[in-house]
Amino acid sequence: MNHAGYFEGIGGFTLGAERAGIETIYTCELDDYRHEHLKRILPNAKHERDITTATGCVADIFTAGLPCQDISGANPKGKGLKGSRSGLFFPFIKLVSYYQPRYVVLENSPMLVYTKEILFILREFAIIGYDAEWQIISKRPFEFPDERERLILIAYRSEIGRSKSHPVFAIESFKKCVKAQKQNEFIRNQFSRRNSLTDWTRFITESLQVDTGISKELAGKQIACYGDAICPNVAQLCFDLIKIHDSQ
Repeated sequence: MNHAGYFEGIGGFTLGAERAGIETIYTCELDDYRHEHLKRILPNAKHERDITTATGCVADIFTAGLPCQDISGANPKGKGLKGSRSGLFFPFIKLVSYYQPRYVVLENSPMLVYTKEILFILREFAIIGYDAEWQIISKRPFEFPDERERLILIAYRSEIGRSKSHPVFAIESFKKCVKAQKQNEFIRNQFSRRNSLTDWTRFITESLQVDTGISKELAGKQIACYGDAICPNVAQLCFDLIKIHDSQ
């Protein structure tokens, strides 16, 4: 399977796909800094900028970390999917309709559930022939200290079929994927000789205290990129769950 990442940012979904053994062949990202970064790490992929004019590509899995500015609880005056940023869902769904990937992953603020706008998204997917499942997923299962809950919606073509006995977010599949990730993280930590949370905290703190000479502008762009990105562990979980579901 291969992957096309829309609103790809710094490449959280790309990294998750790589860890899951899935190749990223396309990205679409408007921001200059993030776009150039994606071109560097994916020299053989097709890269586009503006979702409103993008031609897209054929791929098994589409992902979209949709802009959340109009949806987030931090913006009480946000217009939801009617806003200029979060409303970019509409040109994206047109590309989904045209290319008909086997699976589509949407990542956004849980406010889509609380405002019930997720019902509109589910309807749009149904119109173009997709079933969908969703969950609000935290980083906590991967032992991160913060929650950062995100809505994860995984849609798949109706021909694949919804099954009560084999849902995408089956609890056994979820546990299996999380356990496998933790085992791989343990192996990496053993190799790097930083085996405890205390060691990692001290290492990161010392690294941040070093004067690297990086400009404030560049550092600010990097921090913004990390803040916007989906957690790669959660991204990998999405791909691993899709692989299990597709095999069934």
